[in-house]
Amino acid sequence: MLCGLNAIQHDSLRGMIAADVTIAMAALHVLGIVVLREAGTAGLTDLGQYAVRRVRGMAQPGDPVLQMRVTIAGVDDPPVWRQLVIPAGYTLDRAHDAIQVIVGWQDSHLHVLRIAGREYGPAYLDDELEMLTKRIPGSVIW
Repeated sequence: MLCGLNAIQHDSLRGMIAADVTIAMAALHVLGIVVLREAGTAGLTDLGQYAVRRVRGMAQPGDPVLQMRVTIAGVDDPPVWRQLVIPAGYTLDRAHDAIQVIVGWQDSHLHVLRIAGREYGPAYLDDELEMLTKRIPGSVIW
């Protein structure tokens, strides 16, 4: 789309983009998100760093946490389990990733997450899940 532009059109477009970036950075500066420096550079303030961590779903000091116990089904003597503390704001996807790490798996084992009687995870049929859980040592129900 931009290939058909001549030099004057390219320069005009660059000027509009530069103006838009300048306006956006000025707004972020007024909001206290960035500090504008010389030579057209900028840096994040503490508030800006906090906002970026929040947008990325990263935990903040003082955030509530959840304590989980992950038990490997079918392994009873001795039982195999791990305890995990995660930020309460984690999505199930992020909790799943954390569990995979503490158990040492690479998302290749049968698993389901049970919370207050509801199951979350791959779409296994109930009979299939129960049969596989009984047959496969080391399958897990979280």
